[in-house]
Amino acid sequence: MALDAPSLARPGLNHGSIRQYGKPMAATRRARGNAGAAPSTDVAALEKELAEARKKLEGADARKERAIARATSALRKENEMLEAQLTRLVREIGQLRFVVDRVQVLETELRGRDLRIAEAEAEVERLRAALSSGRPTAARAAAAAAQAARLFGTTRPS
Repeated sequence: MALDAPSLARPGLNHGSIRQYGKPMAATRRARGNAGAAPSTDVAALEKELAEARKKLEGADARKERAIARATSALRKENEMLEAQLTRLVREIGQLRFVVDRVQVLETELRGRDLRIAEAEAEVERLRAALSSGRPTAARAAAAAAQAARLFGTTRPS
């Protein structure tokens, strides 16, 4: 048996019908056989199929563009709705912050007024005690107590 280059490159292979350099021998022969053949006589039919395929492709592209436009429009509408909702919520948060701040200010003012009222009531009680004791300043103390009661809106029975 004579050894040629392909059988040396891959020992153990029978180069008759198996593989030679990674391709089946029959495929290599078919490729060589069609290389010199004349082009198909059915070119017009192939061109027609190509035109139909292009029309289908254009139709598919047009449908795809319309679907994208619809989806984009829907997303824009949803985005606008969400932005409007966000604007309303931010405005409401601002109003609530104002209310909370105002409540804190009013509570501080109320504590100050309560303190002043408590001080005035203590002064009124002190003056009443002085009036009942019969000291000489009792008349002035009674006048001061009446004035404090008018100022702070507290009226107590004597």
